[in-house]
Amino acid sequence: RADVGARGSIDWLLTPRWALGLSAHFGGGWLDWSDPIYNTAGKVEDTAWDTRLGVDRVMSVGAGGIAFIGAGIEYGEAHSWVHSLGTLPGSPGSQDLDYEGPRCFRTGGYARLGAMTPVRRRLALCAQLSESFYGAHAVDPRFGTTFNWLGRSLEVSMGLRFEIARGRANTE
Repeated sequence: RADVGARGSIDWLLTPRWALGLSAHFGGGWLDWSDPIYNTAGKVEDTAWDTRLGVDRVMSVGAGGIAFIGAGIEYGEAHSWVHSLGTLPGSPGSQDLDYEGPRCFRTGGYARLGAMTPVRRRLALCAQLSESFYGAHAVDPRFGTTFNWLGRSLEVSMGLRFEIARGRANTE
């Protein structure tokens, strides 16, 4: 599964080599389908968000670039919907669905590795690899069921990082 989303973060450089970060992500995905045999079509949509709090070891790389390796805790939720339309009532596979899927809650930890290189004054190219391990719980009110499981996910991301505010320089 892939999603399109955005992550915002606030990072504090505690010492020249250690940083504390707080971030939030919101994203989603969709899949449209059509089946010419049963003359049906539909869409699956999902949204997900998470928050993270972690510590990173920061290392200078090249002229102005940095690399970081870190770990932390995270909490997130996911929600999905299915919509379909069958045009021939009574024929196989032609039922209409408008179904809200289970809501999933997950709590766990993550480890990440990343690098940034400056592009312009406050703009940097950023790449990151992050592995999450979590316990998850989902509730499906339509069927009165609950699910519990352990899981993991791998996130690979590339993007631009824009620095909105800079800390004050130490003038001592």
